[in-house]
Amino acid sequence: MLDGLDDINWSQFKHAYGNASDVPDDIRALLSPDAETVSDALGRCCGNLHHQGTVYEATAYAVPFLVEFLTLTDFPEKLNLLYYLIEFTNGHSYLDVHQRHYDIEERESDDFKRRLAQELQWVQAAYDAVANHLDVYFHLMDEAEEEIRCLVIELLGQLPSNQADILPRFKQTLSTETSILVKASILHAMRYFSGVVDDLMPYTHVDVPPLMRFCAAESIMYRSKDETPQVIIDLLMDMFIPDDVMETQYWELPWQDGSISLAISMNIRQLSSERAEACILRIVDKFTSANWEEIVLLTEMLLYLILHDDTGYYVLPSADDLTDLQRHVLENVYQYALLPNRADDDLEFYLNAYDLPLNSESFRQFLD
Repeated sequence: MLDGLDDINWSQFKHAYGNASDVPDDIRALLSPDAETVSDALGRCCGNLHHQGTVYEATAYAVPFLVEFLTLTDFPEKLNLLYYLIEFTNGHSYLDVHQRHYDIEERESDDFKRRLAQELQWVQAAYDAVANHLDVYFHLMDEAEEEIRCLVIELLGQLPSNQADILPRFKQTLSTETSILVKASILHAMRYFSGVVDDLMPYTHVDVPPLMRFCAAESIMYRSKDETPQVIIDLLMDMFIPDDVMETQYWELPWQDGSISLAISMNIRQLSSERAEACILRIVDKFTSANWEEIVLLTEMLLYLILHDDTGYYVLPSADDLTDLQRHVLENVYQYALLPNRADDDLEFYLNAYDLPLNSESFRQFLD
């Protein structure tokens, strides 16, 4: 265990907070019998190796030792370690992401180009280091507890360079697996692979469990974007407000990063303006049959779809600058979501986020 850890000259590498000489001690601390010590060491170590999306020179060197802990039956932090490995595969270069903050002269300098090229090498090295342990991930996929299996499947999906090895295992497991959560995780992870739409389509049929249908349909939309078949869009629109059983199952998936409605909305934003508008209008129509909790959800998603840009929330345009679609959506939001004597902290939060009026009277004044 940890053979070769001390053979590496860690002091020559950097992580987020400088010299990486503390990495081996943090890794050794993961062997502690004390769960709190292990949790603290893992967070400290991986937080140094990956910070706000950036990976560093030391990251790739640490990965093989971290992966060893996934092979230990009683390691208490397997789930969190898998989350960190997923982040490592999606890491980026600080300079690459922040280029716009440097003036043109500096970006064109030889020194900047050299440092950027070096950082991009670290990014690739971190990805490769994670991808080099398929045997460990396959074992977990077959043998671990359900939650771990679901998350390691997501990690495998993040390794498209290994599609030739991973996709057959996914297909084999789909044919024999009994866990809906595991199969849903595979259908979700397949989105990262090319040429899988035809493989996913059969899982959108009506006789397939709803959660699996959703994951297959959403993966098809993720890959196909504006080429998504209308039948898939129709299916996702029907699932925009899921039933309680499906929603509960979805929240049990360790890789999910928000609601089913948000996942669908993010894909709607990848459609052409015409197809996206058609989807938004269908979502607006759901106000008429929605309960209060659903009205809040619809409001959140509709504001995201019509007022959110890729850089974050932005100030509401003036009434004269509103598009017909924006005006239509907002009028329905204020008609259904702001009834007399009905206040909701979540709703107020979403309205404030977009600098929207908090009551119908103020909204009418805004429009006028």
